[in-house]
Amino acid sequence: MKRLAGSFALVLSVSLSLACDSGEKKDDAKKAEAKKDDAKEAKAGDVKAADGGAEPDAKADAKPAEPVKLASLSLEDVGLEANVQAPEGAKATAEFGVYVVMAGESFQLQINASAADLAAKKAEIEGNTVNKLKSFVTENETELVYETELDGKPEFHFVANVDVDGAKYHCQDKLGGQPYAQADVDAMLAACKSLAAIE
Repeated sequence: MKRLAGSFALVLSVSLSLACDSGEKKDDAKKAEAKKDDAKEAKAGDVKAADGGAEPDAKADAKPAEPVKLASLSLEDVGLEANVQAPEGAKATAEFGVYVVMAGESFQLQINASAADLAAKKAEIEGNTVNKLKSFVTENETELVYETELDGKPEFHFVANVDVDGAKYHCQDKLGGQPYAQADVDAMLAACKSLAAIE
């Protein structure tokens, strides 16, 4: 009987030993699988970053767009005794009795030699059935900045009155120009407000 009990104890200890060993192997297999998954995720993150995917660190390293450099531009050569702050390299022309300051397609400022009737202009904007008004961004005594929609695409426009040494002018984005973004209109409006008589 002692022999049988001893044999049983031996079988039991071998079985437990194998079971423990098997459990350790399973744990090792799970750990190895987890490492593979981590490696795949890291590789996917690298590919995502290479493809331009957004990673938290990539956003922190991104530099904001540099502001447009402005320079004083004399409008004297086109018949207007004034200076305007415009993007570097801007050119001025006189077309059909209006002055135009251009710097690429996104900056086309039209300066007219009279004040605009903003109430009438507002009514005209609201009544336009082709380039439909979405909203007025700014609306005050001297300026209107507004968003419209043409063929399902948004665009921004403005009209503003300015006084240059007692003379009345109004500025707007160039008629017949391309669709402008709000940043384009903001830049043209700032230039309009910078108009100053040549001293």
